[in-house]
Amino acid sequence: MTALFDTATAAGAVDTALHLEIQHFYARHMQAVDLGDVAAWAAGFTEDGVFSTNAFPEPVVGRAAIEAATAAGEEARKPTGVIRRHVLTTLALEPAADGSVRTRSYVMVLETLPKARTEIYCSTLCEDVLVRGEHGGWLIRSRHILRDDLIARD
Repeated sequence: MTALFDTATAAGAVDTALHLEIQHFYARHMQAVDLGDVAAWAAGFTEDGVFSTNAFPEPVVGRAAIEAATAAGEEARKPTGVIRRHVLTTLALEPAADGSVRTRSYVMVLETLPKARTEIYCSTLCEDVLVRGEHGGWLIRSRHILRDDLIARD
């Protein structure tokens, strides 16, 4: 596994205001998908954004394709009545000279079926590259999700 994130350089100080701004971006982003607002969630990606994961055979490229793939997943889950929550923790940032920011976090995806206990669907490592959008907010240029349950082990 090759990581986008350099833990050696990430050990330095990160501006608190930047960290809070990005935390707020992620709060809105994750809540959008949890509430079923796939369009708002997908709008968090650049037009040419890339979403890759060890759960998919190939990366999904482009905001429209990311939105369509996510909408299809949401539609497939609808009949079950499942509620999903994405819980992002341990957010670390690595600002780059070009103004982009690499992020690394753990995201637990919780699922609750009607009248059932909440269970962990999966535990993941999320590595993003964020860039400023034309209106000053953050957009995801690339996201790589590594699901812990799908890691090949020797």
